[in-house]
Amino acid sequence: MKLKTILTTISFFLPLTAQICGYASDKILENKSIEKDMNNEKNLDNEKEVLKKFNKGESFVQGGIKYTVYPDLVANYGKNKIKDTNGSIDEKSNLVFATKNFTIHKIKQTNSAENYSYTNSIVYNDSNENFGILSGVIIVKTKNKSEFLDKSFEVVKRYPNIGYYLIKIPKKLTISKTLSILQKLNYVSEASVEVIENFKETL
Repeated sequence: MKLKTILTTISFFLPLTAQICGYASDKILENKSIEKDMNNEKNLDNEKEVLKKFNKGESFVQGGIKYTVYPDLVANYGKNKIKDTNGSIDEKSNLVFATKNFTIHKIKQTNSAENYSYTNSIVYNDSNENFGILSGVIIVKTKNKSEFLDKSFEVVKRYPNIGYYLIKIPKKLTISKTLSILQKLNYVSEASVEVIENFKETL
């Protein structure tokens, strides 16, 4: 085979080879990225092992599922700064568990119920054995699109056209007590704690 023919053949296949190699490299990097995400998702400790290290708070039942609050833990999304009663915390030293979607950190909780906030608190779903996150609100549906009238509760959002209200869980009350009070109001048809699971958007 002549040198010119050899060079022509090489020049034809070289870009194709580079393209194939480039594609393979991209796939390898993509697979490594997926593998890294899966490792982050699994962690060294599973949920049950993590929770053994922390105190249980109150439990409540909703939709036939038992949820347990862990008051020493808080969830964090993205790059938001985490704060406890003493201000910002060191995210690395207090990291407890990490997934693709959120991280869980240990916080210094006060013993006073008046200062405890349910927002971004961690709950454990006994049914599917996974973490859930409290948004800090209770979703209230009123009868016949009635207005929510109880001034002792803070209304975070109102949807009067469909009769829905988002009520902030008071710091002085437990979740169960708050639900009990709301469900006894004669114009309320439903009241349920907003638990973020499967990482759906909050209301």
